[in-house]
Amino acid sequence: SHLIKEGMDITLFTTGAILGQVLKAANMLESNFKICAKVIDIYSIKPLDEQIIEDSKNTKLFVSIEEHSVVGGLGSVISDYVSTQRGFPPILKLGVKESFRGVGDYNYLLEQNRLLPELIVEDIVAKYNSL
Repeated sequence: SHLIKEGMDITLFTTGAILGQVLKAANMLESNFKICAKVIDIYSIKPLDEQIIEDSKNTKLFVSIEEHSVVGGLGSVISDYVSTQRGFPPILKLGVKESFRGVGDYNYLLEQNRLLPELIVEDIVAKYNSL
């Protein structure tokens, strides 16, 4: 795993090609909402880098963002790990929902699954404000 951006309010865990979208969302969170996001690229889900998760537990919210099903992906692996530990923040899992979203180009599919930076920000801000 690689720490891509330091942050103290929330932690964004991501994997794969969506990293660029996640970095844009992190910058929007900071400039528009004063939410400073740590960004971590989890390039290998197995074995999971437990230490980088432990090092992030002092943030207020964990968010997994992936171009994969929210069931059985990065968010699930992180959830499985933190469920056996104490003192971790809640987890918001963003990714492909368990329903058919249609066929289209990359940006269309990102939009349909709320994975464009502005939609990622909307979902994070809503969850963050509910804490």
